[in-house]
Formats: sequence, C-alpha cells, structure tokens
Amino acid sequence: MAPTPVLVLHVSGGTIGLLSGAVSLTFRKGSRPHRVAGTVFFISMLVAAAAGTYLGYRNTEMDNVFDGVLVLYLLLIYKNAGTENSTDEAPALFRSGSRRRKAIHSSHWRCSPLRENSSEPNRGEGESQCNAEVWQ
Repeated sequence: MAPTPVLVLHVSGGTIGLLSGAVSLTFRKGSRPHRVAGTVFFISMLVAAAAGTYLGYRNTEMDNVFDGVLVLYLLLIYKNAGTENSTDEAPALFRSGSRRRKAIHSSHWRCSPLRENSSEPNRGEGESQCNAEVWQ
C-alpha cells in the first residue's frame, strides 16, 4: 500500500511538531527562538490534526474524526486566547506560568458570595476585597 499525500502530510506534521516542541524547550521562555519554535509547533500540529481528521473521515473511522476535531478545537482556542480579539480566556489548564496561578488562585476563591450582613450578592463593590470582574 503506497502512502497517500495526505498521509505523508499527517506524519510530517506530527514529526515536525514533536521536533519543534523539543526545540522550544531548549530556549528560554519568551525569547525569539522559543517563539519561532512554538509557532512552527502550532502550525505543524494544526496540519497534522487537519490531515488526520480528513484521513479518519475518508476511512470512516469516526473516533479519529472526533479526536482530530477535538485537537483542532484545543489548538485554536489556545492560540486565540492570547490575542486582543479573544472573547474568552483559555482554560486554566492551558495557561502558562503566572497566568495559570492567577486563574487557579483568583480572588473568586477568597471572596464570600454574599455581602456581610446581607442577602445581596457581593459584586466587588465598596469595601469588599472581591474582584468585580469575577461576578460579570
């Protein structure tokens, strides 16, 4: 059985993704080489996931189609989370460093949902230490 161009694209994308991911680990976070390796990783994984999704659809392997769509979704929400246009943040699991700690240890966990001596919700107003954006 001869490999199809889509299969070659899928395997090549995955291989380049693995190598560029390993390369990005060798550079300091935020440095130009780290960002370039990360961009190569993102694009190669996008290509590998798209090709894998197509191969799964072509071979009527719906579990592979589902897996490919899930990987594409996770790649796209993670990449979009850092842009100014994003309407939603990436889940805490996918955030890096201090952003992850801030999300996990946000003031939401330290706030009381009700104001003191009141049945009204605490929306971060007045003397409260709560973060108002938690309640938006």
